[in-house]
Amino acid sequence: MNTRIDYTLKLDLERCNIKELQYILQIAYGATSRCFSDIIEMADDTIRRMNRVGHDITSRDNIRLLQYVNSVSSVLKQIISHPSAPDNVEHRLKDIQTIFKHCSHSPIRVISPISCDITHLL
Repeated sequence: MNTRIDYTLKLDLERCNIKELQYILQIAYGATSRCFSDIIEMADDTIRRMNRVGHDITSRDNIRLLQYVNSVSSVLKQIISHPSAPDNVEHRLKDIQTIFKHCSHSPIRVISPISCDITHLL
């Protein structure tokens, strides 16, 4: 008789809102390297969410998603150089960057008559 019990925690990321995901990411990143696979899974979920939103990713309605995408990217950049980082970390980061680059450019360019003040960015 096999009495071995599996205590693996499986996260249902699809049911989580962005605030919850941000919190889970923070915990996973602060934990041991065993959580790297969970972070990769979160990156995959992030990619699915980005694809679902598409070109609207930079709209005001998606500001939390955009912040979360930035957080996931930052965490992936941090764990790439870790000795126990999974091989697919860099691939996921490139996927997120590619999707963001593609989705943040509107398919139809609209010229706005209003100029933006970017002096605060300099």
